[in-house]
Amino acid sequence: LDARTCDLSLLPEQHSDDPPVPFSYLNKRVANENSLALCHLTYTNEQTHQIVRENLHHSRFLGEEGEPHGPRYCPSFEAKLIRFPERTRHQIWLEPEGLTSNVIYPAGISNTLPEDVQVEMVRTIRGLEHAEMLYPGYAVAYDFVDPRQLTASLQTKALPGLFLAGQINGTTGYEEAAAQGLMAGCNAALWCKSQPPFVLDRADGYIGVLIDDLIHQGAVEPYRMFTSRAEYRLSLRADNADTRLTRKGAAVGLVGSTRAAVTHDVQHAIEAGADLLRDIVLSPSKWEAAVGVVVRRDGYAGPTWVCCGDIGVDQRHRSFDGVICTRVAFLSCVTQQMTC
Repeated sequence: LDARTCDLSLLPEQHSDDPPVPFSYLNKRVANENSLALCHLTYTNEQTHQIVRENLHHSRFLGEEGEPHGPRYCPSFEAKLIRFPERTRHQIWLEPEGLTSNVIYPAGISNTLPEDVQVEMVRTIRGLEHAEMLYPGYAVAYDFVDPRQLTASLQTKALPGLFLAGQINGTTGYEEAAAQGLMAGCNAALWCKSQPPFVLDRADGYIGVLIDDLIHQGAVEPYRMFTSRAEYRLSLRADNADTRLTRKGAAVGLVGSTRAAVTHDVQHAIEAGADLLRDIVLSPSKWEAAVGVVVRRDGYAGPTWVCCGDIGVDQRHRSFDGVICTRVAFLSCVTQQMTC
């Protein structure tokens, strides 16, 4: 949509995180934190829904029996109306496509209706009554390879040296495609150098879960990664991805020296902090007196994380200033990486 034809003043604003948090531990701040994009929220209504219902016979997302096709986890607007007929409205996020762009993407109303119907539908929505559509919604149909024909390195079994990644393997989603592209590209390079493939298993990370699911179970519908698919999801977390995977990536040339050094320092700080907490051993009564919380009274002296499991590292540090004053220089790093 052309942002200049949308009346965003009528709609609730959705601000970015303040302050924004970088994705990488290598960055302390987001570079453009003072010029973040602003989204707005609006909703469809019964008039919007009626226009769509009257034109469902034009939709490319519906099968011969009127059942919606397409990814289950990224449904078209037509699919949402069919699956949830009781809903009187669906939310739409109006997302600017850039800091200097006049293009707004209305997330939540993807569809394959004729262009004139799409314009009529959009203009029933609050804030978009006079909106000009720059590009209509559309569908893409594509074939895919049964991923059970691939090895764990994403190499095709039938044609050695050919590696596949993304939707061609039956997946849907940006992250899923990016994960496969990283692994397929790495393994293609290793294959050219006659080196062993780089494979992550289900305990290493979600990339390992995704690839293992694909090559063993196939894809009867567009595959999307969920935490619920991982048996080890309690240990596969964003806050330990660096310590889990950096060393493995460095071994095959995917990690530069700066990232490797930072991760090494973080790992060392975590191990030192763990040793510190193990070293502080007191009886339950002394823990209660020092920390100010009720701890397990089993008659045995214990280390910090046994007796005071709900207390963060930084709080334990403050409680034992005199005891550990010579070993706390690294705790500011440890606090962000580990609570026991």
